[in-house]
Amino acid sequence: MAMLPRVTKGYGSINSSRDEVKWEDSVKKWKWEPIKKFHAIRAVGNVLPVTQMWVHTKPDDENSKKFPIWDPSFNSDTETFESGINPLRDDFGIKSRIMYLGNFIIRDIQASKPASLSPDWTPIRAIFLPKKCVIDFQEIITLNSGYDVSDPDFGCDIFSKYDPDQDGIAKYSNQKGERTPLTPEERGFELYDFISIYKPNDPAKIKADITRLGYYKGSSNVVSVGINVNDKYTDDEDKTSTSADQPPKNFNSSVRDTVIPPPPVATAVATPVVSQPIAEQKQETVQPQVQNAAVSAPVSAPVVQQEPVQQASVQSVSQPKPTDCPTDFGKYAKRAPCFRCSVRKDCINAGNN
Repeated sequence: MAMLPRVTKGYGSINSSRDEVKWEDSVKKWKWEPIKKFHAIRAVGNVLPVTQMWVHTKPDDENSKKFPIWDPSFNSDTETFESGINPLRDDFGIKSRIMYLGNFIIRDIQASKPASLSPDWTPIRAIFLPKKCVIDFQEIITLNSGYDVSDPDFGCDIFSKYDPDQDGIAKYSNQKGERTPLTPEERGFELYDFISIYKPNDPAKIKADITRLGYYKGSSNVVSVGINVNDKYTDDEDKTSTSADQPPKNFNSSVRDTVIPPPPVATAVATPVVSQPIAEQKQETVQPQVQNAAVSAPVSAPVVQQEPVQQASVQSVSQPKPTDCPTDFGKYAKRAPCFRCSVRKDCINAGNN
């Protein structure tokens, strides 16, 4: 058996940090800055539901430090929690906050595009959306004649504002912006493939950590101070809702893999569409089911008139043939055909083994 090399080094060169590499550090995030003004953003691609809980380092001290856990018991496909996986949930009843992770073009960043670009420059940022924003987006869909806000041809900008001085979910405001098709350059921006990036915490390590912290000491496993929400992304929804674990009532998990198609237009002429990464992420579509959602955001609600639909470029997306595969199975290439491949998850999982 080969032996690992053994070397001596100076004390100054020793790696004293044993922190694990966090998956969220691999993406550029847009922060909800406490600036009381609207910022224009454009949703592109699909959204992935994720959940996080914050846990006290001392189970009997509500003033102790907290650490984040990405809940491994949350099923992103069904948006439900499964028992027998996360001991923090099963044994101590600690809640998780559901967030929705999506790609967005940040218009402020795009407008300040430098004259000399570095190879990794992009206006794309990952945003952790609270439930309030998702409900607002669904309301905006009704104002956008039923078109999804992320539709590359018929989507629209969203003006978002975060005001920390407001109470609860009123901190977030979202209003409909102009409906415009994505430009060829915007369709070519590389997006984060959150399915392959997102890594929930390992259940075995969670059990070992909370055992070491003394969570199982005493006669009861109920730790009242352990029930917390995310400090960084909280919208204080727990103060106004008793269903912190539940997704928005009208949110359909299928939006992660599909987009709402434009309503059928008899005069639309089907023309070839230039293959671009963002446009290719359109999956097999379903007819939109738009429901009105109760929102407290200051979204103006004018009488919606059907806007004349421009001559659309419509192309049905079929499942890829074997010849569409840009690489071998198990070597996920993150190319445009990959996003509509029927065996995409299996390919990613095969590559991780």
